[in-house]
Amino acid sequence: MSENGLTVDPGCSWMQVKGSVHAFLSGDESHPQIKEIKGVLEGLDERMKKAGSEILGSASLVDKPETSRADIFCGHSERLAVGFTLINTVPGMPIRVTKNPYMCGSCHNTMKFISKIVRREITVRDTEQFHNFKDGICSCGDEGYWRKLSE
Repeated sequence: MSENGLTVDPGCSWMQVKGSVHAFLSGDESHPQIKEIKGVLEGLDERMKKAGSEILGSASLVDKPETSRADIFCGHSERLAVGFTLINTVPGMPIRVTKNPYMCGSCHNTMKFISKIVRREITVRDTEQFHNFKDGICSCGDEGYWRKLSE
């Protein structure tokens, strides 16, 4: 795309925490709490490795251990938003994120893991639908994601 002079607007996710709206762009490194956010994501990555694929079943990107670390740090804005919310809200509080593009299969899988590990309900509204993650299951029934994840 860049060879053709086209640019892509970065993905953006936003949520409300303590009465303020917070927004994250894909690959955003400028947030004042970025080190803490990355620390949370790294901790989740370790827990995901320990949990293995039993949470999500066999049709998972996480079945490939070499991809899980790259996947969790892909820089997609919803992951940064969820990491931020985890460190700035009380345990058990539902997480609500809105994002401008659709959610990729890797992020969909990661949200399933996070909802199971931290025992929080996570709702991500993308351009196509609401994804309500609870106990490692998404309300969409992985519609459209299973095929992507199993390829």
